[in-house]
Amino acid sequence: MSVSVAFEKARAEGRAALVGYLPAGFPTVAGGLAGVRALAESGVDLVEVGFPYSDPVIDGPVIQRASEIALSHGVRPADVFATVAAVAGAGVPAVVMTYWNLVERYGVDRFARDLAAAATMQKKGPNRRALRDRIPIQQLVAEIEIDLSIARAMTERLGRLADAFRRRFANAEPSAEDTNDMMKEVQCMKYVVTRKAVDVVDRAMTVCGGAAYMTKHPLTRLYRDARAGAFMQPYAPYEALEFIGKVALGLSADLDR
Repeated sequence: MSVSVAFEKARAEGRAALVGYLPAGFPTVAGGLAGVRALAESGVDLVEVGFPYSDPVIDGPVIQRASEIALSHGVRPADVFATVAAVAGAGVPAVVMTYWNLVERYGVDRFARDLAAAATMQKKGPNRRALRDRIPIQQLVAEIEIDLSIARAMTERLGRLADAFRRRFANAEPSAEDTNDMMKEVQCMKYVVTRKAVDVVDRAMTVCGGAAYMTKHPLTRLYRDARAGAFMQPYAPYEALEFIGKVALGLSADLDR
């Protein structure tokens, strides 16, 4: 069923169309797929799938927070299309709510093609893994660029936050509450940056054939060793991920900085 048919059906029945909304990847990728299927099976006329974005300034606080959670779990464009496919598989039309720069970065024609392919999938169509197995290298590269942009933006935001905090308390001691609030924001942003950096290296290894760990590139060797725990064993798991993230972003790898 198309979107226009859904609206015509609601109009013929003398009622407004019921539109369900959920960001892809919220609360997790699997949870989001289950969520949109539940919406479709509960009688909505169509489902609007949100494309999580790192700076959703036009959205309200609830959608902003949901997008942050989805991004922290590493949601990818492929997951957005898989979510659309899940809605289509349940026999309900789907639309995507997104910021235009995400479409431009992905490629307008390619975005339209992949969205159309996902939206027309039937119940017996390819599953989510099969859909992602068909992702071309160009899409992986585009996802690398998007994740790097998110990581850089969060890193710059972290620097601005630290500068503002120092200026605010240049002549006074911050309270314990102020310090705790600051540390919560810092840890949240550091987590997102680290996860994005790890995802970038994951995809780079896939594109370059590094998944087999037969590589001469120092960064992929470092990543391999860090993930395996051999090189980073003296560090806690979070410190290992932080180390990888800093190296991937070209920052100082000193964990004390």
